[in-house]
Amino acid sequence: MAQLAGPAVTVAQLARLFVSEARRFGLARRVELVLDTARPRSRRAMAYTDGRRVAFYVRALELPRANLVGLLRHELGHVVLMRGRHHHGERDADRVAEAVTGRPIRYDCRDVQTTGPGRRPRPRRLR
Repeated sequence: MAQLAGPAVTVAQLARLFVSEARRFGLARRVELVLDTARPRSRRAMAYTDGRRVAFYVRALELPRANLVGLLRHELGHVVLMRGRHHHGERDADRVAEAVTGRPIRYDCRDVQTTGPGRRPRPRRLR
């Protein structure tokens, strides 16, 4: 991924986006945002959740806003499914995000979730 001169989105902007989307998913005050400074295990890794926290790796701040929204909605889809104790897959999280927001999660040319142009559903080759 090319290095940008500065973050495409600031931490404060990401925090505001997180609050807005968490409310939309009915998760306000039930899930927190974390910024992870560790080195991700894979080149594609940008965000993850454990059901109580949604974590973004710092490098995700370099992504365009459409990717951050897509990543956030995808992870919040996981949180919804985890709270219902549903065994689920990655495509299930995308389906929940679409059901809640009315907008599909797509995958861009780097295979990163986005609300912008891209393909859907999630490519099967992605784990």
